[in-house]
Amino acid sequence: LAQWFTGFFKPFFLETTFGLSHTGLVQEFKIWQPLTYMFFHGDWLHLLFNMLSLWMFAGELEEKWGSKHFLRFYLYSGFGAGLCIAGMNYYMFLRTGSGPYTIGSSGAIYAIFLAYAMLWPNREVYLYFIFPMKVRTLLIIFGLIEFLGTLGSALGQGGSISHIGHIGGI
Repeated sequence: LAQWFTGFFKPFFLETTFGLSHTGLVQEFKIWQPLTYMFFHGDWLHLLFNMLSLWMFAGELEEKWGSKHFLRFYLYSGFGAGLCIAGMNYYMFLRTGSGPYTIGSSGAIYAIFLAYAMLWPNREVYLYFIFPMKVRTLLIIFGLIEFLGTLGSALGQGGSISHIGHIGGI
C-alpha cells in the first residue's frame, strides 16, 4: 500500500531507496538495501505469488522450528540472496555501466522452498494445481530454470526477473 500511495507523489521513490541496486549500495552507500529490498514488490501479482508460496511451504516450517527461528531463517535467507544479487549487479554494472534495482522476497521464498524440500522431499505437490509431483522434483525443476535464467542474464538476455536472487535463496 505504501508503494502504491507514494507512487502518486514520487514515482519509484520507495523502490529506488529501499530496492537493491549497485548504484544505491556502492555509490550512494545505502547499506540497508540487502535487507529492505525483500519487503517491496513490483506489482500485486508479484506479491500474490510470493504470498501463495509462503502459504504453501512456510506454515509447517514455522510450526516445526518455532516463530523466532523461522523469522531468522527468512531474514538471513533474504539477506544472503540480496548479497548474490549485489554481486550480479556489480558484474552487470561493470559490463554495461548501469544496473537495475531489485525488489521482492523471492530469494527468501526459494530458501523456504529448499528447506521444505529437505525436510519433506517425498511430499506430493501440484504444479499449476494440476500435475502431481514430489516437492524435491519440483525444486530441481525450478532450480534448473533459475540457473539457466541466470546464465541468460549474465549474457545480457535477462528480463525483469532476478534469477540470481532465486538461486541465492536456494
